[in-house]
Amino acid sequence: MRLFLPVLLALLVAFSPGRVLAGSLEEAAEAYLRKDYATALSVWRPLAALGNAVAQFNLGLLYDNGQGVEQDAAEAVKWYSLAAAQGDAQAQYNLGYMYDNGQGTLRNYAEAAKWYRLAAAQGDTRAQSSLAVLYASGQGVERDFVRAYMWFSVAVLSGKSASAATNREVVAKQLTQQEVDEGAELARACLARQFKGCE
Repeated sequence: MRLFLPVLLALLVAFSPGRVLAGSLEEAAEAYLRKDYATALSVWRPLAALGNAVAQFNLGLLYDNGQGVEQDAAEAVKWYSLAAAQGDAQAQYNLGYMYDNGQGTLRNYAEAAKWYRLAAAQGDTRAQSSLAVLYASGQGVERDFVRAYMWFSVAVLSGKSASAATNREVVAKQLTQQEVDEGAELARACLARQFKGCE
């Protein structure tokens, strides 16, 4: 019996759901990179149905791009929404983008800002830049060039985004030097807090 117990424990660890799940996700990612979308889909679909956020995001990506499935923006929004609600930053950004552009859902700038804000708080530079654009245009949020400058600055400082640097300079032309300094200080404080409480 003593010999059996260590073997049983080793088997339980080797075939535990977490280990199988990680292996399955890795297998699906490799299949996706090989453009074997059918295999990726066959792994991600059941995992997504079980609530796995990574699989939900990736299933959304397949529907968004029409890879291995008929392109369906509404279905992509469904899967992005499920992953985003679990805190997946990539899904939050993509969902914000879908709302921002009216893809698979009605255009809703306030919803776009909500999802961009959540992804931006996790360090997603695309979301930081997109949120800055909404502040500069006053879509979904009150127009605020200082906040736009701040978010473009955060994207530049955290992700070295060339487009954010260019856009920040465009926004700076709308500001006084005091407002530029305020935006820069807000950006530094945001970075120091690791993107938390930046709004």
